[in-house]
Amino acid sequence: MAHAPRRYRFVAKMDTNPWFNACEFWDRFLARRLEIANGTEATWRATVRKTVFNEPHCASKSDLMFPHRAMCMVTWDMMELLVSLQERHGVVARKDMALAMLLLKGHKTLNFVNM
Repeated sequence: MAHAPRRYRFVAKMDTNPWFNACEFWDRFLARRLEIANGTEATWRATVRKTVFNEPHCASKSDLMFPHRAMCMVTWDMMELLVSLQERHGVVARKDMALAMLLLKGHKTLNFVNM
């Protein structure tokens, strides 16, 4: 993440076929998890950390829970954590399982916002 030209509050991974209602997503999920920093809307700050916005899937044969569906939104610090875990562990997994496997290998937890 040292190569990123700027930090974002949230980052999304999307499959190739979703239709995304950005205004509804902002109103229902993001706006309530942001605050204005320094008195100007140009400097929004996230009020959540290590958070994933998605529908959780619970594996039937274990207590493993991971995000699935066409879009997964994460906080910037979660993205940084996932990148560092991938650099350390080199996980190769199906797209929806990769996040869960990285967090398991790194012994990390996350906050889940069910969409």
